[in-house]
Amino acid sequence: MTSAQVGAAQTAYQIVVTKDRADGEVVWDSGVVEASESVGIVYGGEELEDAGVYFWTVAVTDADGDVSVSDPASFEIAGELEGAKWLYAGGKDQPVPLFRKDLTLEDKEIASARLYMTAMGVYKAWINGQEVNTEVTQEFNPGWTAYERYVNYQTYDVTNLVQSGENAIGAAVGGGWYQTSYQSNFQNIFGPDDSGVERGLTGRLVVTYTDGTSTVVDTDETWQVSLNGPYTYDDFYNGEHYDANLAESIKGWNEPGYAPEKAWSTPGITEYNGELLPSSKAAAMIRDEFEL
Repeated sequence: MTSAQVGAAQTAYQIVVTKDRADGEVVWDSGVVEASESVGIVYGGEELEDAGVYFWTVAVTDADGDVSVSDPASFEIAGELEGAKWLYAGGKDQPVPLFRKDLTLEDKEIASARLYMTAMGVYKAWINGQEVNTEVTQEFNPGWTAYERYVNYQTYDVTNLVQSGENAIGAAVGGGWYQTSYQSNFQNIFGPDDSGVERGLTGRLVVTYTDGTSTVVDTDETWQVSLNGPYTYDDFYNGEHYDANLAESIKGWNEPGYAPEKAWSTPGITEYNGELLPSSKAAAMIRDEFEL
């Protein structure tokens, strides 16, 4: 609360959390708590569901006994990636691998769609030719982590990118912090021989229809991969080589119905020895801009 009045203070609060809608099922009501705390209040309700959407409001009582109620705010719990497989291809000093998947969605009204994704390296994702991680803060997803222990995965709201019928998912995986000229490959954590040489991708698309049913698409053996993309070299510190002629030759690779001139391969399937933990973004930012 904010006030210009001398002696103004919070004397009590009440937090209410609901499921799916602001007026939905109440999953936690703190009751009126006589206290001045306004941050760091620990949630005390039932366990929240994976991929659940929750709304919360706060009612604050001031020193005069007046009660102010906040507008509803919301948050979403990340979905699980259990069942999605790790795809691998390429490696250090090789072209950036491009992964793609054609899929067909049912002819129903779509209520929501979420893409969960991460990589060994840094990745860009597309659905039907439209880039998914477009914000500057998402530029280097999944961000640097202690790869031998864990990798973060991100959640994207892609409801406006999917459509009934034919769709396509595409992803490009660069080396990022995982694979650079200034460090050795991570050992014993990834790849068919645990050598950490290859780059990897894992993800899940969950499309929910208004009738309550859903379509789930995981990374698996039905995906395709190519090393014939335009990024012929990349290094997180030394930059990249981009071949516009190659880009033209594979135009539409991340769109439905793509018919490649050169055959794409089936990616390898492997396991990752660390944990997958949810996060929002790598949190990159623009520090300055220069005109050339």
